[in-house]
Amino acid sequence: MVKEVRVKKSKNLISYKEEDEYLIINIYTNQIYALDKFSSFIWEELDKTSVISDIARVIAKRTNEDSQIIQKDLDEFINSLSKGGLIKFV
Repeated sequence: MVKEVRVKKSKNLISYKEEDEYLIINIYTNQIYALDKFSSFIWEELDKTSVISDIARVIAKRTNEDSQIIQKDLDEFINSLSKGGLIKFV
């Protein structure tokens, strides 16, 4: 059985939503991150599920894109969120 990758948002964040985009501040590092519309969609999906493959399925269904490409791109985005301290793997 393959273990599902799960993440959760860090608690040391302040986020501000303007229309369909987020500004997120990591209060420990004082770094500011701007998420575009699509990245903001993923950010909001993290409130609904912690399972990355679930988010990939939602994106694939909405976009009719190849699920393997979506999973690869999503993994890269999730890793960048982790490096910025915005999420943690659980």
